[in-house]
Amino acid sequence: MKLYEFMNMGNPTIIGQARKIERIWKFTPISQKDKNWLIRLSKDEAFIGKLYWHSRQMNHRAPAQTDFQLLTDAGTCASAYLALSEVQRQLERRAAGIH
Repeated sequence: MKLYEFMNMGNPTIIGQARKIERIWKFTPISQKDKNWLIRLSKDEAFIGKLYWHSRQMNHRAPAQTDFQLLTDAGTCASAYLALSEVQRQLERRAAGIH
C-alpha cells in the first residue's frame, strides 16, 4: 500500500482526492488499477461538480488577502478537474472509434 493511500483510507476529503488524482496523472505509466479509478471518478458528476466548485474558490479580486493554502487547494482541484476531463475526452474518443 502506498503512503498516500494509507493517509486517505478514512473519509477522504475532496482536496485529498484531488491531490491523489494529480499525483497519479503526473507520473506515467499509470497502472490499470489507477486508470480504472480515474475512469470511475470521471463519470461521477457529483464529484466533478465538487472539484469544479473548489477550484473556483480562488480570490482573484484581493490577492493580498488570499489565503495561500486556499489558493494551493483551489489549484490542486483545478488540476484534478482537468485531468478527469481529459480522461472523459479519451473515453469519448475511444467510444467514437477515434484514436
